[in-house]
Amino acid sequence: NALRRAEELISQDQSLRALYTLADVVGNKRYRTWQGSMEDVMFKLLDLCVELRKGKQARDGLMQYRTICQQVNVGSLEKVIHHFLETVESKAKEAQTSSE
Repeated sequence: NALRRAEELISQDQSLRALYTLADVVGNKRYRTWQGSMEDVMFKLLDLCVELRKGKQARDGLMQYRTICQQVNVGSLEKVIHHFLETVESKAKEAQTSSE
């Protein structure tokens, strides 16, 4: 539901509001148990953080997600971190080529 709402906000050029919506979901105490859908929320959250250059939000989201899934599904945390690193590296290469 939050992921759908974030997609709607992004389509309306309100990426920052979408970021805060997803961050609220990850930080909400209601979602302290790991669910498969949280992985998709994290992917979108981190993509928005990279796009909007919000490093602190990305770090806070990763810390919350680590707390959520460290007891249940460490593989999911690994997958999310790898996705984040790949996204950051591709954006960095893109920025480097555009500056040359």
